[in-house]
Amino acid sequence: MKHKILLAVDTKTDISALLEDLFNLLNKTHLKYISLFYPERFVNSKSLETSSDESLDSLVKKAEKELTAKEKAYLYNMSLDTTESIKTKSQLSSLSTVYDLLIWEQSAFSAFDSETFKSIVQHIKCPFLMLPKNWEVKNLIILHDGSVDSVRMTKSFINLFSSDFLELPLSILMTELENGNENGGEKAFIEYLKLFFKNIGIQLMCDNAVDCLNQRAVYDSERPFLMLGGVNNNTDDFYTILRGEGKMPMFIFKV
Repeated sequence: MKHKILLAVDTKTDISALLEDLFNLLNKTHLKYISLFYPERFVNSKSLETSSDESLDSLVKKAEKELTAKEKAYLYNMSLDTTESIKTKSQLSSLSTVYDLLIWEQSAFSAFDSETFKSIVQHIKCPFLMLPKNWEVKNLIILHDGSVDSVRMTKSFINLFSSDFLELPLSILMTELENGNENGGEKAFIEYLKLFFKNIGIQLMCDNAVDCLNQRAVYDSERPFLMLGGVNNNTDDFYTILRGEGKMPMFIFKV
């Protein structure tokens, strides 16, 4: 099995160290084709272009870093493409449709203002992960609103990410069913999850999804991994949650 991964990074990021994070995060049995792009170039392209008078020494060091990163990627069952092919938001919108996952590391978005960040996210056309620095995961949180997208998100997570996560406690935040009626689809979804996860808890949400996530006590834990599917991702509240406090990985299902 093969996965195409788009990795959004800061120009100053140590790619070799980030590859180790990806190895720990992603399904280890799948060959991964990883391409880099730098979101900051969308707003500051001129200042980040390679200078024509760049020294030979700096070019050599850059080439050495890329070679080291590619060698490390190979050890992790990854193929790394360091040639940037995405330099505009329209290219991101078009090319992201063929990727299985976009991973956006924290330092590559923390400097953006809210509107720029929102604009870039809206151009992403594949599932993506917001990855903070020094991440650690001790439990999983699924926000399930009964939609097809939240089911597809969960199946995508199981396929893309390391099987080690299946051993962690899983909490399901579910929207309350109208008129208290039972829903066969909800039961089927939970039974499906039991095929993979050993420790599952369920909690009903009284508010809409975004309002519920604003109440941190509802889902807060020591080291959560938050999965959002079927959430209205065009609200200001959603983008506030997405940027968050930079402490927990967040997986968002988009197509």
